[in-house]
Order: sequence, then structure tokens, then C-alpha cells
Amino acid sequence: MSSLSPAANPATAIDPSAKSADEASSTAPRRESSPARLFFIVLAAVLSVWFYVQGVRPNLVPKNFGVVEVGKLYRAGELSIAAMRRIVEEHRIRTIVDLGACEPGSREDRRAADVADALRVERFRFHLYGDSTGNPNNYVQALAIMTDPAKQPVLVHCGAGSERTGCAVVLYRAAEQRKSVPETYPETFEFKHRDEQNPWLRKTLQAWGIKILRAHAAGVQVPDAEPLAPPVPTGRARKP
Repeated sequence: MSSLSPAANPATAIDPSAKSADEASSTAPRRESSPARLFFIVLAAVLSVWFYVQGVRPNLVPKNFGVVEVGKLYRAGELSIAAMRRIVEEHRIRTIVDLGACEPGSREDRRAADVADALRVERFRFHLYGDSTGNPNNYVQALAIMTDPAKQPVLVHCGAGSERTGCAVVLYRAAEQRKSVPETYPETFEFKHRDEQNPWLRKTLQAWGIKILRAHAAGVQVPDAEPLAPPVPTGRARKP
């Protein structure tokens, strides 16, 4: 009979250090899963921010919204349906002047017309470019609507609410409040216009501002620009 006990048998003896290493490896977290977990956490955070910026914030904070003259004229960028409804209802908007927030006939343009119909406000659309350039008679016709007491309160907007809308507001203040263009031009900076990014807003006012204001005052169009047909509402609804 062998004199070695099972505990003393080298072939069957368990190395305490090996056992401790096995236990540690079985209880330690798997480090290879940490990068994947971190990736999904970052992805969830990015998606949450994107959802807030794209889906929630536009409904809570109307894009570039401002009061030009209480009860008469308000300004904004392109609005979500919820934001448009909120502004129309809060400020009793009767008329929307769209200076070209989307392409004519596009799905977005048709939706904007349908929203105006649903809210029972008139919507007039003018074709101006994002840097504020275009046929100056668009501004003449827009001014006629913006200053018409029968159309007020009016909401004037474009895509960003800074360039075309900024130009229209400067012209409105000159026409209605007798303020000079140099006096009111700094207001454009408050609504995100920057001369270094878009020098054409200042150039448009320098080239056409006086002519637009004179044509508006006389009830005619700018003679050295292409004449436009009278504007008509884009929707079917009429506000009683």
C-alpha cells in the first residue's frame, strides 16, 4: 500500500495559486465587452441629442422667432407644424408671407400650404434666394401685404429667418416706422445674419432698397426689374 495520501500525491494535488488564478478569471469582468458597451452608450447619447434638436426643440422653440411690431408683424425661420400652430394661435396670425422657405411645388411647399389651410390663414409665397437676392419686386409685393391692416397680424418667414426675412424687416421698418436702413440694419445681426458669411444682404439693400421703398409708396413695381403678376394665396382656406 502506498504511504502517500491523496493530498500528498503530486499527480492529484491542487496548486493553491492556480486555484486562485482560476477563481479570479471566472469572477473578473470581461474587459473585451467594455468598448462595445461604451460605443452603445455614446450612440444612445448622440441619438438622444439628435432627436431633441430635430424633433423636440423645433416644437418648443420656434426657429429664429421675433416680434417686429406687436399685433402687426412677426418673423421666423421655417417652422414645424406644431410651432406654426402655436404662433398662429398665440398671436392671432391672419396672413403668412413665405419668402421661399422651400422649392415651389415640392412636398414641403404643399405641406406648408396644407398647414395654412388647416389653420385658416392666407399664405403668400415669394420666390427669393437664400442669400436675399432675387427679383426686387418680390419684396415690393411682400411689403404690400405686410403693411396691409386687413392682412395683419402677418408672419413673415423664410428658411433660416435671417437673410430674406431680415431684408424684408429692414424694409418694413423703413416703410412703416420711417427708420433708415443704416439705423435698422444691425437688427439683422440679432437674428443670425453675418456679413462675412453673406455679403449679399447688404448689397441687396444698397442696390434695391430705395427703389423698393419708392415703388411700395407709389403702389407700383420697380420699373427696371421684371414685372410680376399679382400674388395669390397658395391655399384654399380664407379666414373669416
